[in-house]
Amino acid sequence: VYSGYFQQTEVAIKQIDQRNPRIKKIAKDEIEILKTIKWHPNIVQLFCTKADNQYIYLVLELCQMDLSDFLKYEKELDFLRDKIDILRQATQ
Repeated sequence: VYSGYFQQTEVAIKQIDQRNPRIKKIAKDEIEILKTIKWHPNIVQLFCTKADNQYIYLVLELCQMDLSDFLKYEKELDFLRDKIDILRQATQ
């Protein structure tokens, strides 16, 4: 994931190698899901996608912290433990 700017807004740019058919299918599914979700407080917004012969690029809303930063606070945020477990289950 890289950082950049899209329409004067700081964004995250996710680069996905599409040469692997399985990864390409997962990326296409992710894009379709993100396109259907217009706004949700817990899901990053997809601004646009681009592709070349090797990569698919997703231009996404930039989060204030990454998952590793968030997990550092997990012990202090006991009230979120159930939500974190749901997130882990959903991503397995």
